[in-house]
Amino acid sequence: MEEMNKSCETGGEYTKKQGFSEWLDNFWYHYKWHSIIALFLVFTVTICSLQMCRKESYDIHVLYSGGHEISRNSVDGNAPEYKSALSSIARVTDDFDENGEVSVTLKDLFMLSTEEIKKIEAEDDDHEVNYALINENQKILRDSIMYSSYYVCLLSPSVYNEYKTVDGVEIFEPLAPLIAEDATTTIEYYDACAVYLSSTRFYSLPGISTLPLDTLVCLKTPSVFASHFNKKDTERDYERGRATVIKILNYE
Repeated sequence: MEEMNKSCETGGEYTKKQGFSEWLDNFWYHYKWHSIIALFLVFTVTICSLQMCRKESYDIHVLYSGGHEISRNSVDGNAPEYKSALSSIARVTDDFDENGEVSVTLKDLFMLSTEEIKKIEAEDDDHEVNYALINENQKILRDSIMYSSYYVCLLSPSVYNEYKTVDGVEIFEPLAPLIAEDATTTIEYYDACAVYLSSTRFYSLPGISTLPLDTLVCLKTPSVFASHFNKKDTERDYERGRATVIKILNYE
């Protein structure tokens, strides 16, 4: 009070000392969006860094999508179908990162077309279609087809037909140039960019032979979106996928 009186007496201007809460309110008022954007960037970078630290390095990424569910359960003491498929894919994959072992990842997405769902429901009234799973897998599949490192694709005809062209862009590459001229196997084409997996000798291997007879093997083209952000890794992953598809088509 004495300080205020002295200020009045001398005609000077009295300024009340600002508390922390008032400073914080003032700061938030002026820099709200700056702070939100900065926090978002820090959070994003931190999460991405942690994921990269935990991410296992794979020599090849393979995508399966269709009406077959690849079992992860052991039957009669035999290796699970999924594990057998990984082992078989490893036979046609090189140790690209030269770490002394071949590491394979297989993403399997259960997917049915509208016609396939109608057929199942018409033939078996007791069979319930898992629509939630199919809807979720459909979102994952589109992202995998458009942006991911899954260049080796094993697809049902219905999935292939739906995704062979997206927004006017051809997604898969012609396969004839990848088949050896002296190949002893008669390859059966679905179209120029898809071959019936069952027409290759690779189809006889464990975990692969249980896939439907009409399963198609395809090679995805390099993602323009991914190339824009990381051209080097995109080209590397594509070349690995191409080398693996060549070995699948020419497997002896």
